[in-house]
Amino acid sequence: MSLAGTWALTRLALRRDHLVIPIWAVAVGGLVASGAGSLGGLYATTAERAELAASMSANSSMRALYGPVFGDSLGGLVAWRFGTFAVGASAPGDRVRSDLFTTEGFEDDLRAYTTH
Repeated sequence: MSLAGTWALTRLALRRDHLVIPIWAVAVGGLVASGAGSLGGLYATTAERAELAASMSANSSMRALYGPVFGDSLGGLVAWRFGTFAVGASAPGDRVRSDLFTTEGFEDDLRAYTTH
């Protein structure tokens, strides 16, 4: 397997997406942070969080949807509840960029970028 040209492609992708990447990062981070505040408000005590973690661990449909609960701390619940969401929300950025920029335009940009 050859990695020739990988650095040039990485630099090109970062140059093309220099505004999109920070916007996605701030949006996903903001949604996760607001979710942490919501969970903290809904389950303020350790006993409430432990009860939530136990009930979600016992619920097979929730385990199938979100995976196993990581713990009964606020951080563990946030990671459990929003970890899948954060990964899923990060993926559409690639699809949006691929829809906006056709392969032909990308090849033209790549050709112009690598010949300088």
